[in-house]
Amino acid sequence: MTLENIISKYKIEAHIQIEIILNDVFNSRALREYSLKEVIGSTKEYQKWILTLKKDFSITKNYTLEHIAEQIFSESSFDKNRCKMHILAIEFSINELLKELEKIFEQDSEISISEHFIKGKLSLLRDIILDINELIWQCKEIFLEQPQSRKSGRRRLFDSREVFISSKNLLRRHFYFDDISFSSISVFLIRQSIELKVLNCLGVYSIVDKEDKPQKVKLEKVIEFIEQSDKIEFPVKKSLLLKITKWTNAYVHRGIMHYHWQIVLAQNILLPLFKMGEGKTIMSVYGAVKIDKEYFEAKLHNDLLKYLGLDIDKVKICRIKEEAIVE
Repeated sequence: MTLENIISKYKIEAHIQIEIILNDVFNSRALREYSLKEVIGSTKEYQKWILTLKKDFSITKNYTLEHIAEQIFSESSFDKNRCKMHILAIEFSINELLKELEKIFEQDSEISISEHFIKGKLSLLRDIILDINELIWQCKEIFLEQPQSRKSGRRRLFDSREVFISSKNLLRRHFYFDDISFSSISVFLIRQSIELKVLNCLGVYSIVDKEDKPQKVKLEKVIEFIEQSDKIEFPVKKSLLLKITKWTNAYVHRGIMHYHWQIVLAQNILLPLFKMGEGKTIMSVYGAVKIDKEYFEAKLHNDLLKYLGLDIDKVKICRIKEEAIVE
């Protein structure tokens, strides 16, 4: 039975098509294969459904990605406004994946969706849709007072054993599309990339005392130092960096999985930190951050130590090549 026949026979809503397709794509006993064109078409139907959600929740304004991120990474209680921001984040993440799939289709309209790099995108799309189903029925019941007959949820807590096994699999390059714990690895790498960038852009490897004992450095204070300086050009706001960093804690320390569109959004918010940039005379892969050369060479590192409340006569900075344009 074709997808069209199934939809017609069981009166399945158009936006559910993509769920049926994705379930088949990752089912070894699926009765048929789907083309990338079918996947794209069904995803566009899903896009239309998201537009009806925006209407249901009276979302009429356009918001910047930064504003949406400020809300969905906030620790404040879940309210109708945050529900709206999550719907906008959902729309953004679906649109991003659709663009990626359409670009592949433009390059090769006959390509099989069994290709590893396509199947990985579809696995993420499936995870996002599973998360959406859980969020939306809750929002409709709580904020629109519409009892929902179709409810779904998913396990949000990883156990230690599966994380450990994923660690072994990752080391050996064994990838399984149904291994949800890889999502937590992605979040861990987001956290690590922030911590590395914040120190590396200043040319700081570590701070040690006279006995070469490493000193603890609060990431928040280093970010504050960067933001308050008029000699450092940094492309992401401190408030967003800190919110995303705190959001990663639940993944890193407790194995709690949040929503997959938050991962997509975090990566897009942080992307400007890792783009190439052009200075006055040079272009660099580390050019997202720019530092005044005279200040960098004469004062920056001592100013940083002072800002961190450390005695410049008792500690020193172990330096590395800075990930920034200094000129």
